[in-house]
Amino acid sequence: MIRFAENEDHAQLKNLWQVCFGDSVAAIDFYFTNRHQNQNMLVYEKDGTITGMLTMLPVELSFGLIMQRGRYIYAVATAPQSRGFGVSSQLLEACHTWMQNNNETASVLVPASESLFDYYGKRGFETVFYVDNITVSPADLPAFPMIAVCAPCSAQEFYRLRNAAFADSSLFVKWEVDALSYVIKGAETFGDGVYYFRSEKGEGCAFCGWRDRSVFIREIALLKMDMHTALSILHHELGAEEYTLRLPAGSVKEYAPQRFGMIHYMGDLPELQGKSPFLSLALD
Repeated sequence: MIRFAENEDHAQLKNLWQVCFGDSVAAIDFYFTNRHQNQNMLVYEKDGTITGMLTMLPVELSFGLIMQRGRYIYAVATAPQSRGFGVSSQLLEACHTWMQNNNETASVLVPASESLFDYYGKRGFETVFYVDNITVSPADLPAFPMIAVCAPCSAQEFYRLRNAAFADSSLFVKWEVDALSYVIKGAETFGDGVYYFRSEKGEGCAFCGWRDRSVFIREIALLKMDMHTALSILHHELGAEEYTLRLPAGSVKEYAPQRFGMIHYMGDLPELQGKSPFLSLALD
């Protein structure tokens, strides 16, 4: 039976999460306390045991001036002993049926591995989101601007900056303020950070996470500021040995874009006009 989650399911769901994804108890508890909502999770139950789950977080899909409701598919899992029986496929079908009945137009997701692009492709998903991944050394950065500010970013500033920076994408997956609040709180809880910065050249924000002595910038949104100036400001604050950035496809011409995310549109996918489609802040 497929149904929405209930409070009584949480212990089973947390255990299934840990078995399938290997996350720490602290990370799983943080998600269930701060982000989980029963109405956004489908479960597969058999004989009183939950053997599968699928989270469907609400997002807004921006096709230029056209806004549509959608879902970000996350934490799709099947218990090891129940794999091979189509549990995840049935959960996906149930999710899309529910979305159609509620006038929601598309689901998006980020496959956790390369092999899953084929898995989801066979289930109606199309790869439309690509990224450039680049690494920058502090030696390549300009001098720190004489007048600059770097501070923790509020959810409201995060929302404003990223919506402005990526507004010209042909398809932009938008997160609302409450979702961005969760991102910030999670980053702060687990030793990362979302930073706001500005200088006379402009402003921006970046979601930064430590990886040993390096920093991975999962997203950087800039308004009237070039990337290297932004990195100079961040480097003054963080002092990492190197910076790896995930950027929208086409940001760096000499880099070959890498496939990143997929979409399942309930009808025909509209013709995409403008800059590369952009999906970020995936819960990976």
